[in-house]
Amino acid sequence: MKILFLTPPMGMWVYFGRMKSIYPGYAQLAAYLLEKSDVEVAVLDCPAYEYTHQQMLDEINTIKPDIIGMGCGTTWVHCVYEAAQQIKKRFPDIKILCGGMHFNAMPIESLKEHPEIDFVVVGEGENTLLEFLEESKKRSPDYDKINGLGYRKNGKVVLTQPRCLIKDLDSLPLPAYHLFPIEKYVHYSYWPRAVRIVTSRGCSGRCSFCVQWQQYDKRMKENVGIWRGLSGKRIADQAELLVTKYGVQMFDIQDDEFNNQAERIEEFCDEVIKRDLHFSWMFLGRADAFAKQIGLFPKMRKAGCILTLVGVEAETDEKLKSMGKNITISEIKHGIDELRRNDIATCGTIMIGFWDDDEAIIKRRAQLLDELDPDLMTVDILVPYPGTDLWDELKDSPRLEIKDFRFFDMAHALMPTKYLSREEINRLAAWMNREFYSKQKRIQRMLHGYSSPLVAACCRNYMEVASKAEECFLKGEAFI
Repeated sequence: MKILFLTPPMGMWVYFGRMKSIYPGYAQLAAYLLEKSDVEVAVLDCPAYEYTHQQMLDEINTIKPDIIGMGCGTTWVHCVYEAAQQIKKRFPDIKILCGGMHFNAMPIESLKEHPEIDFVVVGEGENTLLEFLEESKKRSPDYDKINGLGYRKNGKVVLTQPRCLIKDLDSLPLPAYHLFPIEKYVHYSYWPRAVRIVTSRGCSGRCSFCVQWQQYDKRMKENVGIWRGLSGKRIADQAELLVTKYGVQMFDIQDDEFNNQAERIEEFCDEVIKRDLHFSWMFLGRADAFAKQIGLFPKMRKAGCILTLVGVEAETDEKLKSMGKNITISEIKHGIDELRRNDIATCGTIMIGFWDDDEAIIKRRAQLLDELDPDLMTVDILVPYPGTDLWDELKDSPRLEIKDFRFFDMAHALMPTKYLSREEINRLAAWMNREFYSKQKRIQRMLHGYSSPLVAACCRNYMEVASKAEECFLKGEAFI
């Protein structure tokens, strides 16, 4: 039995620029299977090699897998469907199994509407996939007994019982990085030998527009709003492997709530310093946690932290509270100032497109961002991602004017507000982007005000991406 984890050919998301990176979920699942079973495991990363669909099919013919696994979020799901259709046409006997956020949010719809997909993993994948592969070895497999699986039975879509989450993430093996072409990866256009890693799962927040806190099987209430993290020591083990064996220089920590626990961050930093590891890292953090962790900033910088993403999202404390964010504007400002004082750059993310947004409100939001003065920023247009409360509210509403998932990328207005058309929202997003990056003092600070040369490289990338983002906002481009 052989499984191939496949990343199909796909475009680059406008906000990332020319990025090629490991899909962390594949690396973790592959390691788990290698440790727990005798299944052969292979990886094919088409974007890393810049493969066409024909080259993808040729490689599959060489690898000869029995099962192909693909995972993705909503924005890229059309790439998975296109690849699956071509694979089924040429290799009809290969079983195709999909997982990840989109398929977890829409397992029934995915199986009903896409016959090229044979199975869907619902929820956390390690144990479901292991049991699925073992069962698939049998002449007459019984998939009903495998929790967390969706498939067709007698022409009808079946979802098995939900699966409990893994409580101790430290019990998982280190990701199987040896299966990936590390030398091919580049991040944000200017960072060579940079990879994405994930050190926690879930989120304790309750943002109505976000899927992260409810990304696992929502049929089990205990799976919702749960955060679990690797220990600081285990994160350092992963970093040490990548730095010493593969020469990785930069980590983009993809957690939605990396700074959930101060003691975990401190343990990680202590381990990095003690082991004399030299690399840079960035992460997304909650602003309310930043305000409580200011004492850690010097140690974080010493351990290699150069950049953090901070969610600003709205212009008043009341608006933040209505969005489910337990933060205040003053906490955000204090966190940004203290991070800069400790030689750590910041990128503020701002969101527009809420139902009550008008031009004046959005311009006040832009003014607030200017006053908070992060070094970089991204404008995110509200998207009702499948799996969110917002999706449940809007999926059947005429307000949602665009339902093509290719445009669920936070760079396109999918619906009007009470006062603004989609075109007006896109125009304001382009204006905010242009206005923020017109301040030469801010640009010079990024280019020359931080000790890490990677910060200046990141600035150059964001400036490049800013022009492409404007194409998205104004011309409707989906991928670059």
